[in-house]
Amino acid sequence: MTFGRVPKSRAMPPMIANRRTDEACSLFESYFSKDSQGAPLFTGSVFERLEDDRKCPNEFTTSDFVAVSMLSVNVPAQAAIRLLGRDRDECSQLFAEIPMGVELADADDALIGPDSAAAQLWKLLRFRGRSARKGAGLGQTTTSKLLARKRPHLLPVWDSVVIGVTGQPHKGSWHWLRDQLRADDRALAHWVRNAAPPELNDISTLRLLDILLWMTGKQKGANV
Repeated sequence: MTFGRVPKSRAMPPMIANRRTDEACSLFESYFSKDSQGAPLFTGSVFERLEDDRKCPNEFTTSDFVAVSMLSVNVPAQAAIRLLGRDRDECSQLFAEIPMGVELADADDALIGPDSAAAQLWKLLRFRGRSARKGAGLGQTTTSKLLARKRPHLLPVWDSVVIGVTGQPHKGSWHWLRDQLRADDRALAHWVRNAAPPELNDISTLRLLDILLWMTGKQKGANV
């Protein structure tokens, strides 16, 4: 990811851009629905709620690695060993500089810019040890999902489906999405929050938007 640069991209998909609340409600209902046995139809619906580890906000835990598997990615063994071992303290120090609860719409460049702790953490997850051990580094999508697990209000999930519907690659996505959420006195953020049913109040606005983007992409058959 190149921090601080925002590549040209298309706007939000029409359902979101035109604030089609009924469609959004239907997508939320589908995403969080369960089958007759009580199993979720979309495993990502338990991403935030699986083994809540809020007592460990500044370090990765095994439950984080299980949680991202709910979003169809896996943390390779060498990367898990690295993050739980030799890089654990450095990750914790960087997380300590990234406040809990700050929303992306409110973030300045000190939080998401090229010199930010979040940017340093992204690079640590992506590249540290990659040349020494196969699987020690993480892909961009897995990195985004791990960071979203720890800072769900600030750092977005970003995968190929979301890229497909927004036209916005991983590079610069934090700044691009922040601008979208800030526009028109935070109209998008308010709409997403209000479109979600009350039982989703524990899910961050950023994650709810990701769900709408992802479900829109899946309906259109975006490549995954």
